[in-house]
Amino acid sequence: MRPIFWIALGGVAVYLLSKKSAGTAPAASVPSPSTIDLTGAIALGPANITAAAPPPQSAAPGEYLVTVVSGTGTGPVQQLGSSLAGSNYSVKPLVPDVYLLTFGNDPGPAKVEAIWRAIPGVRAVQENIVYQSAGL
Repeated sequence: MRPIFWIALGGVAVYLLSKKSAGTAPAASVPSPSTIDLTGAIALGPANITAAAPPPQSAAPGEYLVTVVSGTGTGPVQQLGSSLAGSNYSVKPLVPDVYLLTFGNDPGPAKVEAIWRAIPGVRAVQENIVYQSAGL
């Protein structure tokens, strides 16, 4: 019997032993699946791997991502910040029409939610979620 390695779809390696003797077929040929005895086969791969838990996440205190209507600039974000915290806030552009609004004293998601919908030009507001590495 000679050992044969097969790599199946999905990256599963299976170690097989063929009943054909080493002298019955040229070394370059591979036996068809019908000539392989699966007795004693050992599967290595996804069956032996457990799924990793999703990385931990949390909202950054006092940080909100604000999306505005295209072309409105920081005006709606400034209005949201001043209506919730007076002058104790900062605005940082991230990508076009999305800003990071940071408060010195977090008013909390409920208060932000109650205010932002009344401000023209603000399309959406969400807490800034921070994902931490799972130690890969």
